[in-house]
Amino acid sequence: MPSFTRLLALGLFLSPLVVTGCRRSISPDTAESTQYDPAPSDFKMMLGQGGGFAGRWTGFTIESDGSIVEWSGPVAGSNEHPAGTLGREGAAAIWHDVVKIDFFSQEIDERGEVTAFLTINADSVEHRVSWIPGVEGLEPPKHPVEALLWRTRKLALAAKAAVDNPVTN
Repeated sequence: MPSFTRLLALGLFLSPLVVTGCRRSISPDTAESTQYDPAPSDFKMMLGQGGGFAGRWTGFTIESDGSIVEWSGPVAGSNEHPAGTLGREGAAAIWHDVVKIDFFSQEIDERGEVTAFLTINADSVEHRVSWIPGVEGLEPPKHPVEALLWRTRKLALAAKAAVDNPVTN
């Protein structure tokens, strides 16, 4: 059985590798510097999770122009309020990831005490997937759809933070 000291040393050694090696996200800088095909004009992504003891649902809706709406309440999409923008370039970067994972062919329909979901409308087609979420930052994503949700949520949170805490000179 490994000693505590060995486990601690191993943990300290692996921590930076896990934190830096498992990060892949589309930053607003990357989205603007990389040319992607624009998202369809009717593109709309709703992402979130909820359930649990309180039955509360939280998440974001992102439109083809990159505008973000945050919502929270007893049902997905309730109590909406503006939460910033990613711009058309950011929406195009998200659309690129949607196409890359072939989202519209993903068939995931799980429900649990807490459920995560992605609903995407594009080119007059709506597709929804739901699953029992892993713990972001502690577990690797279960599938590409969960990775897409995590990346998109990070982008939305960063845009919201820019609105909530504007830089002033």
